Amino acid sequence: MELSDKWYLSYYADVGRGGSDLTKQAVLGLNYRFDKVVASMGYRYLDYDLRGQLDDLTVKGPYAGVRFRF
Repeated sequence: MELSDKWYLSYYADVGRGGSDLTKQAVLGLNYRFDKVVASMGYRYLDYDLRGQLDDLTVKGPYAGVRFRF
């Protein structure tokens, strides 16, 4: 979602199965475009409902990153 010519929001969510009983993920980020670089920060939530030795694994919290555009 574009906020201006430099600022934009990014978001992503999914639910699935594979090597786990259930996996849920959601990401929301605020991004700023430089000429060849994008700086981003946001929040991510990732939850695995696992079979076997681990019953459940949840990873959540803020993130910051840099992407290089070619």
